[in-house]
Amino acid sequence: ALDESEGERIAEAQKDNPDADILFLDNHGVSVGAPTVALAFDELYYLERACRQQAIAQSSGKLLKILPDNVIRETNRQMMQQLDWSAENHFGALMRMQGL
Repeated sequence: ALDESEGERIAEAQKDNPDADILFLDNHGVSVGAPTVALAFDELYYLERACRQQAIAQSSGKLLKILPDNVIRETNRQMMQQLDWSAENHFGALMRMQGL
């Protein structure tokens, strides 16, 4: 990861799904790309929260309730309508909390 070839390899791998903003890298964690820092931060923040909730849920040993596809699609549609606004406000609030 100390030269340009690693970045080129990651970019090449993303060609299979150009709409993907988040890449899970074997043995390297995740890489997030977005048009703004606020949006990239928001995506990583909520990914971490979702992973945490899934780990907690799976550790219960109980069967997980899977949401119906129509609920997932509608929730996604609603979130996408205000994604930029929400990300900018979330990031701005965190910056203010840090005094930045």
